Amino acid sequence: HRDALPIYGQIHIEGRILSDNAIKLGKFFDNIGVEFDADRIAQYKNGDKCSESGTSGKVQLLVNGAKNPEFREYVLQDGDNIEIVFR
Repeated sequence: HRDALPIYGQIHIEGRILSDNAIKLGKFFDNIGVEFDADRIAQYKNGDKCSESGTSGKVQLLVNGAKNPEFREYVLQDGDNIEIVFR
C-alpha cells in the first residue's frame, strides 16, 4: 500500500550549479516547506499506520526504480525518476 502525497511533477533546475549541496533532494524539500528525511515525508513518519492497510509504514526513496539510502543527501541527476513512498 502507498499513501499518496500531494507532490507530483518535475523538479527543474536552472542556471549554473555551484555545488552539489545546491541540488540535493533535501534542499528541494526545504525550499517547498515539506519535512523529508529517512524517517519522515510530510505528515507520514516511520511506524505510522498506512491509512488503507492499517499496517506500519516506512518512508522509502526509489531512484530510477531502485531503493536509495541517501534521502536528503541524494544529489539530483538529469533524467532521474524519483519516487518517495510510504508503505
